[in-house]
Amino acid sequence: MKIPDLTSIRAFVLVGLALTLVAEGWCDVGVRHASPLQDRPVAPTLARLSFWVPPQRMSEFEATYEAKVAPILKKHGLTLSSERGRATPDSIFSRLFEVKTPSQFVEKRRVLQEESAWQEAMRDLGMAFGTTRADSLIRHRFVCYTSPAGPGKVAPSGPGKGPWRTYDVTDGLGGAYVSLIIQDREGALWFGNWAGGAPGGGVSRYDGKSWTTFTTKDGLANNNVRVIVQDREGVFWFGTFGGVSRYDGQMWRTFTTKDGLADSVVTSILQDREGHLWFGTLGGVSRYDGQTWKTFTTKDGLANNRVWSILQDRQGNLWFSTLGGVSRYDGQTWKTFTTKDGLASNNVGSIFEDQVGHLWFRTWGGGVSQYDGQAWTNFTTKDGLASNNVGSIFQDREGHLWFGTNSGVSRYDPSASLRAGGKSWRTFTTKDGLANNNVTSIIQDQEGVFWLGTRGGGVSRYDREGRGSSGPSGVGTWTTFTTQDGLAHNDAIFILTDREGHLWVGTYGGGVSCYDGRITTFTIQDGLVNNFVIPTFQDRAGNLWFGTNISGISRYDGQTWTSFTEEDGLVANSVRSIFQDREGHLWFGTHGGVSRYDGQTWTSFTPEDGMSGVSVYSIHQDRSDAIWFSTIGGVSRYDGKTWTTFTTKDGLAHNWVWSILQDREGVSWFGTGRFGTGQSGTGGGGVSRYDGQTWMTFATKDGLAHNVVTSILQDRSGVFWFGTEGGISRYDGKRWTTFTTEDGLAHNYILHNSIVQDREGVLWFGTEGGGVSRYDGRTFQTLTRQDGLGSNSVFSVLQDRTGALWFGTNGGVTRYRPSVPSPPPAFVDAVVADRRHEKVSELSVPSSVKLTAFEFHGMSFKTRPDGMVYRYRLNGYDKDWRTTHAWRVEYQNLPRGSYTFEVQAVDRDLVYSEKPATVALRVHAPYMLIGLWSALSVAVALVAWQTARVVRRDRRLREANAALSAGNKELFQVNQDLAEANRAAQEASQAKSTFLANMSHELRTPLNSVIAMSDILLEKYFGDLNVRQETYVKNVRDSGQHLLSLINDILDLSKVEAGHSPLELSEVDLKGLLENSLTIVRERALKHGISLSCEVEEDVPTVVADERKIKQMVFNLLSNAVKFTPDGGRVGIEAKVQGSRFKVQGSGPQPGTLNFEPGTGGEDGQCVEVCVWDTGVGIAPEDQGRVFGEFEQAKVSLVKQQEGTGLGLALVKRFVEQHGGRIWLESEVGKGSRFYFTLPVEPTSEMHSA
Repeated sequence: MKIPDLTSIRAFVLVGLALTLVAEGWCDVGVRHASPLQDRPVAPTLARLSFWVPPQRMSEFEATYEAKVAPILKKHGLTLSSERGRATPDSIFSRLFEVKTPSQFVEKRRVLQEESAWQEAMRDLGMAFGTTRADSLIRHRFVCYTSPAGPGKVAPSGPGKGPWRTYDVTDGLGGAYVSLIIQDREGALWFGNWAGGAPGGGVSRYDGKSWTTFTTKDGLANNNVRVIVQDREGVFWFGTFGGVSRYDGQMWRTFTTKDGLADSVVTSILQDREGHLWFGTLGGVSRYDGQTWKTFTTKDGLANNRVWSILQDRQGNLWFSTLGGVSRYDGQTWKTFTTKDGLASNNVGSIFEDQVGHLWFRTWGGGVSQYDGQAWTNFTTKDGLASNNVGSIFQDREGHLWFGTNSGVSRYDPSASLRAGGKSWRTFTTKDGLANNNVTSIIQDQEGVFWLGTRGGGVSRYDREGRGSSGPSGVGTWTTFTTQDGLAHNDAIFILTDREGHLWVGTYGGGVSCYDGRITTFTIQDGLVNNFVIPTFQDRAGNLWFGTNISGISRYDGQTWTSFTEEDGLVANSVRSIFQDREGHLWFGTHGGVSRYDGQTWTSFTPEDGMSGVSVYSIHQDRSDAIWFSTIGGVSRYDGKTWTTFTTKDGLAHNWVWSILQDREGVSWFGTGRFGTGQSGTGGGGVSRYDGQTWMTFATKDGLAHNVVTSILQDRSGVFWFGTEGGISRYDGKRWTTFTTEDGLAHNYILHNSIVQDREGVLWFGTEGGGVSRYDGRTFQTLTRQDGLGSNSVFSVLQDRTGALWFGTNGGVTRYRPSVPSPPPAFVDAVVADRRHEKVSELSVPSSVKLTAFEFHGMSFKTRPDGMVYRYRLNGYDKDWRTTHAWRVEYQNLPRGSYTFEVQAVDRDLVYSEKPATVALRVHAPYMLIGLWSALSVAVALVAWQTARVVRRDRRLREANAALSAGNKELFQVNQDLAEANRAAQEASQAKSTFLANMSHELRTPLNSVIAMSDILLEKYFGDLNVRQETYVKNVRDSGQHLLSLINDILDLSKVEAGHSPLELSEVDLKGLLENSLTIVRERALKHGISLSCEVEEDVPTVVADERKIKQMVFNLLSNAVKFTPDGGRVGIEAKVQGSRFKVQGSGPQPGTLNFEPGTGGEDGQCVEVCVWDTGVGIAPEDQGRVFGEFEQAKVSLVKQQEGTGLGLALVKRFVEQHGGRIWLESEVGKGSRFYFTLPVEPTSEMHSA
């Protein structure tokens, strides 16, 4: 083989480099079809070769190309076109060649290398450059410049899928057979369950948060519930197969035949205008006025004792349908109608009053009867009714009557007979699209669409207007939902629409299903070309356009879908952006360039035409009508003739540009940065601002959340919003504000061009994996796949002309139509303080309560329980509103005062509760018995008086000492004064101690009696207490116990000071004693989530000490540790052997350490060191010197001021000194405290006996 010369090798290397870049998308080989740009004459199919060549090598490459490449291509029929191409600013060298046999890749659209002429050319090129695989270096694909628009593929629109949510016994529903559903005044739903002979049944209540089921165990008469009614007082009445049950929210009461009910099987309930309750049974009808029962049977004029339904008409007459006809009761007399009077059948099911006051009676076997107050009119199959077995009656908003039968559904237009050629009856069956001919229930939703429950066929949806219909004119659109679509069971017995527009379907065997038609997802099954939708756009004609990841574009006109791909002229099937210019042309940014579509032809532009790159993420038209394109190679501006490219060399922050915006001042903004460059965007990027002259860049150092900026929006107030990979940044021209998941955002990664402001001013943010978030300036709310989104990755957000929002996801395109605002009510369920207080509007609690919690919920069935957002504040404590997804908030150590807790629910549609739910809270001082306060006041006054005497004597003593230094002449007199002062001081101290001990003894006896009597009252030995009485008695008991503890401490301290508390020495198992002490405080610690630990070294011996006093010392220290440790903290106790006792003078071995010594001498010996530690609030250095004093407490700012006697640590210090030990503390504010004391193992001379 001939060895190529150096020039050929160099050229081939350049070609290889160029064609490697082809594979990266910077240049390519393609095909162009008819109608070139600039109105050139139609040309044959052209193949295009593109090479990336460094500018300094261009002339060398030109020479090599002319000498080596062009002759080979020409040899095989690939002749040079008149349009020679050019070297672009990016050094892309292009040549176009005519192809003589283009049929294979023009007609069949195959890849270029399948053309035989091309294959032969590649073989010869390989031989010329010394390789057999030259074609492997050249990556081929079609790139259409300009071509007539293809017709696209047209498909009729499917209905889309809305989300079904199913609830069964595993969720809390009482049974699988749901026979009826009602919505109460608060908005909660009640489900009557049918148990049959199986377990379960009863009645279930659902408030959007939780299920509550009531059965016979709770007080319900029977688990088979036939009817539910809420009366005017809000009381519920349940008709069952075992009587009627009354439930007022607190108590159940059941009425049976023993109480006066006609029969235990209750079929119907009605409250008349006078407030009386009527109960239809299988044994007659009973009336209850709240006090007495009265029963009516056939003896009184009732047609038959088997009563199916009751109705009160506009005139106030009561109507009863029975097995033997219909009876009317006007309060005085009875009138019965049967077939003899014109009734279609005596077996009458239910009664319906239409909009004009006519009564309709459905029968089983006789059709339906109408009564206008004067005459009877019957309708049967002969008149157009589908079947004479009628199961349901419904009247729509236009006045048409619908009759569900076992052979289809019939619609009757009473006004049709008044129109020439009008047709009164129309029947729909399975042939028309009905799911099943056995129709059990009919309703009309808020949009006028009909829903029909069937036996065995599921639920049918009928859109009479034919919106999205592809069927014959006038038929409308029928859609069926079955278990395959998410319905609980195909036997749909009962249908209800709630106040928010949701559809609730009670089924026979599957529980209950809820359908939300406000969120609908369209997929390939409905006509979408591909489920991976990135850009969404609405043109001026109202058509919706959806660009997909790999399959081209779908256009939706509300009835049909049309798809466009490369075969129709699109430059590439991977679509990233859509835009319509001022001339009405549509632009589609793809991964292969950009295509312009004018409705007739496609025109495509690629880097060979001057674009900065092939991946076009955003398109924008500026004020001069020039169009800007963001790519991964910079940003390009096209004025219709020339291209201008801007890159980092010009001042752009990064060449990877995601989004473009021109603000109101005409300044352009560009979001840049390569994705995945780290949490802080360390790979460069940010936001670039270009005013036409200068460039400016904003990055994280300036306040931007992240340097990868994917979306830009300027809202109506002029504020800029930037979506990044690290959250959202708001910029008002001066200050930056960042919002992340911590603020309620669904996910910190905002996808490109997915920020929109809707008509209401609410901002929408599409995220990667978190759904779509919206923000109204106060609260974030999120829609996710659980709400009906096609996927949690939302690539685009669009609001159409009707106000509906469209979300492009990788699971289809989702349409979201916010429902008519229905403010979600909020409820405070309970306040947990000294105990649990349910459903209260005001509450008073003592300040001794450490934790006050509020439990609440909002009611919205369109909102997932975990998706509800709550705004709350404790007025008088919180400065601003707070937000949470939790159902409980807690406040610790509230100071005394008056507060109002307020909470609002924020539903899925970002609708707030109309009025906050509130609870008035008063935190008061603990109640004390007046006598106890008086006694304590006297005691404190006497102590203060005696203390003042001691202070005065001490002052005299100091004066005497000063006089002593004046001279020896008065030494004798001074000594006498000093002795007198010392004697007086000792007498005063002894008097104080004696007084306190006597007073304590005198007070303890009545106090114990008060506490004992309080306990007896709380045990309810003398009868029940109401809530207020119980609160007062508890306050009396708690206050008495606190005062008793204070008196006991005073007594112990006075004994020690008076020398009447000698040590009772014995051998003490210190390890066991410490462990037992932890047990005493364990319950209190667990209540606040505080963990306890005990570590005693193995070599700790028994000690000779006073066991009772050691226990009291440890308990006092542990009690303080638990008291001053916040919830979730830790408390522990440790013990080890200390080599010898030692004395340290001064303030301690290190800052934050305080030492106390008994001050007596003694021999060295073995000691045990005990430490009680906590992770509590700590003690400030200025307070540490006072904590061991009498009646002293450290000031605590991190938690509320804890209640105590202030004597506990003083006693501990005295007891330690009695044992000849020492005590000290180490503490740091906010981190905790450690209290140490030592005990000698053996008795020492320092141990006090007095």
